[in-house]
Amino acid sequence: MAAAVPLMTSIGVGASTAGTIASVAGTLGTIGGFLSPIMSGLQASSQAKSDAAIQERNAEIERRNADQAKRSAATAADETRADTRRKVGSIKTAFGKAGVVSTAGSALLAQEEQAYEGELEAQKILFEGASTAAGYMNSSSIEKLRAKQSKSTAKSAVYKGILGAGSSLLK
Repeated sequence: MAAAVPLMTSIGVGASTAGTIASVAGTLGTIGGFLSPIMSGLQASSQAKSDAAIQERNAEIERRNADQAKRSAATAADETRADTRRKVGSIKTAFGKAGVVSTAGSALLAQEEQAYEGELEAQKILFEGASTAAGYMNSSSIEKLRAKQSKSTAKSAVYKGILGAGSSLLK
């Protein structure tokens, strides 16, 4: 700025006015240097808060997906059990039409085997649903942790901006 004062006086601006203009320009430069880190910090904080909101929403979606996986598995298992009851009923009917007593021997064994296989399938479906739900819940937990980290980053960005502004004043 000191070089600008002789230039201004050579074009007809008084030395006092030139000095004032140079002083104001220097002050504006200081203010700009002071505000720039604050604005950068606020912008970074805003972005981190936005990221946190998205991550929290993703966590909620994953939790809902887990609930849906459990409900779907329970419904499928119930359908499998109902189908098994129908098959056992058909076996009883077939043996009954053939005149075979369905409460003992091979006829009973066939019914028990069908019931066992059906329940085994239902349990497999429930297990797969629980496994899928656990995966969704893990993803939800990770998203919650990311959101927490983003919120922490938002606070840090503001503090960093304030510290940067303070250090610019000390220069």
